[in-house]
Amino acid sequence: MARVSGVREVPQGVDDELRGFLEDLRRNVVAIRTNQSPITSPTNFKVTPLPFGNLLQWTRTVNADYYEVLWNTNPTLQNANIQGVGDSAQHVDQVGNSGIKRFYWLRARKYTGSASGLTGPLSGVTLAATPGVTPPTPPPPSHIFVVDSTTGHSVIYVPFGGAGGGTGIAKSE
Repeated sequence: MARVSGVREVPQGVDDELRGFLEDLRRNVVAIRTNQSPITSPTNFKVTPLPFGNLLQWTRTVNADYYEVLWNTNPTLQNANIQGVGDSAQHVDQVGNSGIKRFYWLRARKYTGSASGLTGPLSGVTLAATPGVTPPTPPPPSHIFVVDSTTGHSVIYVPFGGAGGGTGIAKSE
């Protein structure tokens, strides 16, 4: 019998009702194993000091459901604080005071429990409230996953065009 992802195919000669059940079960097991596969770490991670805070930016990784920022006042992970930041490609840590140094790490997560390796540490020292802080250029964009309203399938939306928006194409997954 053929194996795909280490799970055997349903054998021939099984009655139709049981065969349908077993094929559905096999398909779900293979999908779960795929969802548990390791995900890559986010790239282009950078920290930019802001008045009373720090701006963290990165390029999202494919298949991540959300990201976690870990921070500490020293460059060790021991007792680091964890902040879930959704699936955005940036986060502002509102420290609330100037001259505060924090160290940051970043990882991608899946709802099924998989996590990427940590990126970092990077540090930032919050600024005083002065005008004229120019935000940095954001990291390069990553793929955006959308759900096709007609089929219900996930597709990759690849934006193209300039900063004015433009249009994009969707590639089925």
